[in-house]
Amino acid sequence: MSFHSIDFQTSARRRARPAGGFTLIELLVVLGIIALFVGVISIGLRGGDQTYALRSAQGTVGGLLKATRGQAVLNQTDARFIVHADSSDPERYLRFVGIVVWRPDDQGNLGWMPSGTGTLLPGGIRIVPPRQPHSLQSLGVLADSVNWPDHLTSNILIPPTPQFEVAFNEGDDRPYYFIEFRSNGKIQGLNDGFSAKIAIAPARVTPQGPRFDNPEHVIGMLLRSTGQYTLLNQPRDFPEN
Repeated sequence: MSFHSIDFQTSARRRARPAGGFTLIELLVVLGIIALFVGVISIGLRGGDQTYALRSAQGTVGGLLKATRGQAVLNQTDARFIVHADSSDPERYLRFVGIVVWRPDDQGNLGWMPSGTGTLLPGGIRIVPPRQPHSLQSLGVLADSVNWPDHLTSNILIPPTPQFEVAFNEGDDRPYYFIEFRSNGKIQGLNDGFSAKIAIAPARVTPQGPRFDNPEHVIGMLLRSTGQYTLLNQPRDFPEN
């Protein structure tokens, strides 16, 4: 076979493919790569959004803790950082946070008065409640079949009591978890040997209320009796005691 015949056959095969076109297989491969790329990007964006929301919530809680301590020292009175504890209000439950100060109202009656209007953490992000006196399962805030480690909870929060209910924007008094700062800036009842934690995590929103479903995405802070704190940026940063 001559070189000329080889060149002719090669040229014939090349001419059999439409100029500037793609075969069906090539188009399917390209579409598959595009679909995969879009999927990876969308997953990354969703993860990035959640990470940003968690960091934003951590910053909000940290700022309010500092402000609560500042209110106590500045006014030489007690002040409390509070977390909404009324599960009948799923929009605000474990999401609304604020500050109250022990001071007179307009009529001169001493009580816990709101300082500012409070704020909502980013959507889908909640404060993980303490496991005492009720477990997270009994509170109904865990998704089905989720095993949530005890140390990834906000053990520093004092559970709500009928003696401590506050009205912010709801009109009626509502129960709240709280951390109390004294006039010297220290946290009431906290000893340095205790690992006092606030845990913040994504929660799936359901008609029955928020449900925590992923203990791998928990951040928060470790508090000291002086009112200072250290950021906990991943679950393994949380002390287990």
